[in-house]
Amino acid sequence: MPVRFICMVLMETLWDRKVMDFGSRLIISSGLRILAFQPALWCALIVGITSTALILWLGITGLWIAIPLSVVIGIGGLKLEQLHRRSTVRRLAAQVRAGLGAECIADLAPLLAEHEKSELAPVAEAAHACLAHFHSRRVETNRLEREIAERVRAEARQVEAHLTQLSQTDPLTSLLNRRGFDAHFGGLIGRSQRTHVEAALLAIDLDRFKDLNDTCGHEAGDRALSVLGDVVNGCVRERDIAARVGGDEILIALTGVDLHQATTIANRLREQFAAQRPIDSLWPTLSIGVAMLHAHKADCPSGLRRMADLALYASKNNGRDRVTPWSPSLAASNILDTSGRTTEAVSSSKLVQPITGREHA
Repeated sequence: MPVRFICMVLMETLWDRKVMDFGSRLIISSGLRILAFQPALWCALIVGITSTALILWLGITGLWIAIPLSVVIGIGGLKLEQLHRRSTVRRLAAQVRAGLGAECIADLAPLLAEHEKSELAPVAEAAHACLAHFHSRRVETNRLEREIAERVRAEARQVEAHLTQLSQTDPLTSLLNRRGFDAHFGGLIGRSQRTHVEAALLAIDLDRFKDLNDTCGHEAGDRALSVLGDVVNGCVRERDIAARVGGDEILIALTGVDLHQATTIANRLREQFAAQRPIDSLWPTLSIGVAMLHAHKADCPSGLRRMADLALYASKNNGRDRVTPWSPSLAASNILDTSGRTTEAVSSSKLVQPITGREHA
């Protein structure tokens, strides 16, 4: 057989040429003889060597593939982790830069949960604490700003109301002045017309007021006007309007009263003012005219004012110190001259003038 022949040739060659020592030649020659006479062992040896070589080749090839692949996977994982960290840090930075309230604090909750066990947890916790503190400070600041703004608005309203009151109040009598009366009288008459509620207008004038000023001085006239203001303020209700519209002329607008009630109030005013007369001193009396909105069929506030003026001058022409309701006969008489004033008022210079300080007709 060829295998046996090859083994014999190898043995002879090694023995003749003395390539190895006696022990080595004995071992090799014994092995070659066994292989020469046992082909099955020879085949097993070849298969074993081939399998070992194949396994070694596959292992070396696998190492060449696995090592670069593991390096690539590791580097890729590091890159992904780095990108994820950068994204998280950017989100945290954006949240901190925005820092606009509870929404940002709520948005940090997923980040805190996501990085609870990572090195970014302190960053997220610090950002959350910073935003929570900022939000609490901002809430407190907004509350203080609202309180300050509300206080400023309240004070501004009080100052505005005080200035309006000063601009519409007569300081001597504490009644409204002409501006205040004009501002409120139209609204009162308008409401009475819409609701069909009766309203009355009382026109009051101090009799011989000029004589009081000329005889006793302006201080006495001011004292009489101040007393009249107190009497009027004590008789009218909050819903009524009382104003000093001229030097010694007072207008009172009453709502929800009939002619009898309005006349009763006018007489009460006249009597209470007369009761305030000082001892051994001149003291004026009151002449009062009364006009009703619906009962006398006044068509507008100015028409009601003209009716009250007619009734007032009728009281003066009939002897003063009295109350006179308006009647159609007053409009038909010649009590008014062409300027709308009574002859007696014109002759005594008792014309209604705007209040420009202390002026007494």
